[in-house]
Amino acid sequence: MWDDNLDDPSELLLADAVFNQTSKVDFMVRKAEPADVPQIVKLIDNETRRIFPSCDAGKILEKSVFSLVLTDAAKLSSIMAHASFSDVPLDKNVNIDGKLWKTHDDLKSINSMNGLFLVFFVWSSEVLPDVALQEVIGNAFLTCTLVDYIILEMPDVNYAGI
Repeated sequence: MWDDNLDDPSELLLADAVFNQTSKVDFMVRKAEPADVPQIVKLIDNETRRIFPSCDAGKILEKSVFSLVLTDAAKLSSIMAHASFSDVPLDKNVNIDGKLWKTHDDLKSINSMNGLFLVFFVWSSEVLPDVALQEVIGNAFLTCTLVDYIILEMPDVNYAGI
């Protein structure tokens, strides 16, 4: 599907690009295992290091409360993305039960029982990051039925002093 309003009709819309990629590949999401660490390490790049201060995949997998890998259903041994979640933030100064957090309406209902922190996420160049994130986050919500929020801390982002 082309967007007739684009100056260059050869550019696909993001939605079309995502559809084209997901329609060609059947993804499977499963629990991450220690044997996956070597493949996860291969996915770490400079952007990952910028967003996530600690890139020790083995330590992250060991300490996280929940970790998933995205694989190509045809090549189950090929990891296309990995996400690790924790019930505590990476930054020890972030306190979701603290007064600063609770003063913001959009954050008031988050607590340690209904929220997870995305502490690590990597993806292969073979898959669009949007696709990988959508698959992993969607499966995280399906698997953890009591989780209503998944929080990603970003570097150099300050949300009203938090």
